[in-house]
Parts: sequence; C-alpha cells; structure tokens
Amino acid sequence: MKRINPLSLLLQLVFIICLNNVSHAQARVNLKDADIYIHDTLLIEPSQAVHIRSLSTETQNTAKFRPKKDGFRTYHFVTGEKFSSGLEKNKVPEGAWVSWYINGNIDKKVNFVEGKKESAYESWYENGNKNAEGQYENDLRQGDWVFYKEDGSLMGNYKYDKGNIVE
Repeated sequence: MKRINPLSLLLQLVFIICLNNVSHAQARVNLKDADIYIHDTLLIEPSQAVHIRSLSTETQNTAKFRPKKDGFRTYHFVTGEKFSSGLEKNKVPEGAWVSWYINGNIDKKVNFVEGKKESAYESWYENGNKNAEGQYENDLRQGDWVFYKEDGSLMGNYKYDKGNIVE
C-alpha cells in the first residue's frame, strides 16, 4: 500500500480551500507534477500555497496548474519577486540553482545531480552576510564546512563525512 505524505496532503488541501474558484479538475492536480501560475507568473511550489489567500479574489481566479516540463525555471514568491532559478530535469533540480530572499539578496547557491545536492554550496543571511560554505556529495555534507554568525563573524569550522561531523 502506498504511504501518504501528510505534508503533500496538507498542501493539496490548502490549495483546494484557497483556490475555491479553480475547477475541481485543476484542484485535484498532484502538486509534485504541476506548477502553479498566477497571472502567468510561475510561483514557487508548493511552499507559496499558504500565501495565495492573501491575494485578491480576482488574482486568485487567475491561478492555473500546468504540468511540469523540463528546462530552465524561474520561480517567484507570490508577491512577484524571484525565489529561485535553475534547470529542472525529470521534475527535479539539475545543475546550478540560485535562490533569493524576498528582499532580493541571495539565499543560497547549490548544484544538483538528479535532484540531490552535489559539489559546492554557499548560503547567506538575509542581510547579505555569508552563512555557510562547503561541499555536498550525494545530498550529504562532505569535507570542510565553514559557518558564520549573522554579523559576519566566524561561528566554526567543521569536517563532515557522509553528513556526519567527524571533527
């Protein structure tokens, strides 16, 4: 028997409630297989679902579900600012991706291979100061990682092996 992911079920429920003017056929879309557009702008899915209720009814009525397609994507916050961009292949991230905070500052840069984090990783705080830098192998932290405090000062250096701290 297939196990039901409670988060996926909750997000689907939120979409059905928030977008009550969307046809039943559209509301029953599996969110892993579809992107959500508002005014033909691609939104980040599914984390932005909870913010759709803050939009006017007229804007909510423009919501459309479209099947995911391979290719370069730019997702947006529900307010229109860029959220992330990169290549998707077989419905998962592939290659270099960048994500931003709503204020326009970079959140993180990460590379993916078949949907798993691989190679260099960098992240920043919303104020623009560096948060962390290191390497991923097969979606796990590997090697030397450096972490910073929000004020930019050094928090610590750690060595990882297959996602576990070794030093």
